[in-house]
Amino acid sequence: MYPNGYELLRVSFKERGFDHRQGSGYLSQDKITTDDVVKVVTEIVHEQPWLADCVKKIDVTDIGRQHDLTAVVKAAAEERAEQVEQAEQARQVEQAKPARLTEQVEQSKESKFSSREDQINSLMSVCKRQLSNEIARDQAQEQQQTEQARQAEQVGQVRQVRQADAKSSGAKGKGKAPRGKW
Repeated sequence: MYPNGYELLRVSFKERGFDHRQGSGYLSQDKITTDDVVKVVTEIVHEQPWLADCVKKIDVTDIGRQHDLTAVVKAAAEERAEQVEQAEQARQVEQAKPARLTEQVEQSKESKFSSREDQINSLMSVCKRQLSNEIARDQAQEQQQTEQARQAEQVGQVRQVRQADAKSSGAKGKGKAPRGKW
């Protein structure tokens, strides 16, 4: 599906201080925290959004412990896709506004009105339609923001689990973060 995928990932990980070991395994060159690993994975998914289509499971291992980051990859990819979609929708709305308004004004000019009252009613109808469209767009954006907040909450829950893991492993390792292998 992505013929250069492994090479693209190898380069992305190498740029962030990881060595390729074998297969899909990478080892950090320095000691890093789980938060650092999550940050690296999120950055790579933003660079390589196709990764979410290919990932079935992604784990981080530190001294025998594994942390499933599949949800982080999926959330980062969804976040990126939503950002792209929102930007495209905003662009389309901005492009369409002048054309729609011009068209509607021209239509109202061309039509034969029996009175000034008919003209006002027609223009009010045009304004109502525009307002309804803007309200619908605002509601859609609000729904997207709610979904983003839900995803951020999920990422926060993952961080809480990682922090608890870090505390328990920190007590054993005297506060030093282990080398991550994935």
